[in-house]
Amino acid sequence: MKTLSVVLCCMSAVVFCNLEGAEKLSKGTKLMLERNKKDAAKKKKPLLNAQTKVLKNGLHVVVVEDHQVPRVSVGVLYHVGSCDDPENLLGISHMLEHMFFHGSKKYPNVSETISTLGGSTNAFTSEDCTMYIEDCPSDAVDVVLLLEADRMANFFLHDDVVFQKERKAVFEERLMRVENPPLGIANEYITNALSPQHPYGREIIGMRHHILAYSREAVMEHYRKWYGPNNATLVVIGDVNAAEIFKKAENAFGGIKARPAVRRERVQNAITEGIQHTVQYCTDKVESEKVSLFYQAPHHKADGLDTCYALCIGLDALFEGVVCKFCRHFVDKKGLVFGMDCSYDVESWDPKPVVIQVSLVPGVQYKKFSQEFEKEIQKVVAHGLDPREFDRAKKSCITDMVHLATDGHQKIRMMLACLALGLSIDDIEKTHDRLEAVTLEQTNAVLKRVFAKEPVAIVRLCPEATAK
Repeated sequence: MKTLSVVLCCMSAVVFCNLEGAEKLSKGTKLMLERNKKDAAKKKKPLLNAQTKVLKNGLHVVVVEDHQVPRVSVGVLYHVGSCDDPENLLGISHMLEHMFFHGSKKYPNVSETISTLGGSTNAFTSEDCTMYIEDCPSDAVDVVLLLEADRMANFFLHDDVVFQKERKAVFEERLMRVENPPLGIANEYITNALSPQHPYGREIIGMRHHILAYSREAVMEHYRKWYGPNNATLVVIGDVNAAEIFKKAENAFGGIKARPAVRRERVQNAITEGIQHTVQYCTDKVESEKVSLFYQAPHHKADGLDTCYALCIGLDALFEGVVCKFCRHFVDKKGLVFGMDCSYDVESWDPKPVVIQVSLVPGVQYKKFSQEFEKEIQKVVAHGLDPREFDRAKKSCITDMVHLATDGHQKIRMMLACLALGLSIDDIEKTHDRLEAVTLEQTNAVLKRVFAKEPVAIVRLCPEATAK
């Protein structure tokens, strides 16, 4: 479980003066060394040291030099996701993502081209954005940039056989991700109930009748509306020279004309207030009950990143790892559950809930678990975390960010996600400092804010023979 998935960070290098034998130095020299030590501590190495440029057609270009290995990650972010889909064609952003791998006449098979270069490619569609990522040797960056520019400018669905094949693949993906998993339909229902007037209530992949209604022209129209350079960000991270990449980006993308500006319209509140939704779903697909609890959570736009980071640390203390507070209590001490998981999506344009998922031990009744859970969560509300729990969780969050910052693919994916939700490069650079600055008092306050109220939704997946 990753409670904090929006940010990147790396340990800042701090230069310490060698004070061995300093007692032999003059008082003035000692003071000078101490001052230099403090100054050095303030001059932390930037997290990314990113360099940016905006082309005349509106394309934002971000370059991060990282010369550890001769690899490069290239990402193109389009500011369009399932929330921007037409009401009668939900999921078409995801369908366009599938079709975009067929590129253009010059690059009709993107995956094959990148593989030939010794690299790999992937893509992701969320509610708020669509991103395409290539990882390859650094000497292949020229071809990757030309490929991305060509399909941005010249994408065309000229083969109906390919279109029908991809539409079938999307349909099968819905079955795999939504309809076949035990909790799939129940979660789809509760997501819609939590956000009835907001597009977060929709499935990213769309419904069956939407998928069957897709046409080649509808996909092309969606591409023409959203896939312009002025609605995109290009990020290059790896063993490259920033000045050279800016020139290459200008040569590859500079001639693409900007598209008419599009404005994203959203309602203010993504989650209903004052109403608790309860869904009980009985199936023979599970042998023990599974429970999902949804709580309203702070959002970076309204509450600030510091509050969101404090909640991430608090959730880590409660739910992350075998030594977390609730795992020790509910798994080891009480034997009520197999495990507990928690997700908090900071990577969202609008607010989303904290979701706690629990797998009960066979034979354990939901009522017994819920009473024990409420008792323990209210202890947290009343008394907060133990300082040792807080310190462990804080170190854990920082360590996770250090790990992400050493992996080119994860670094570019997290960076694209940050930019997609409206954060700036400066926000990303300050992640480490903000995590370090979070206090126990801040964390306890935000945990109290979230868990003092009842969950806004409860989903129970029950075995048919034992449902009560």
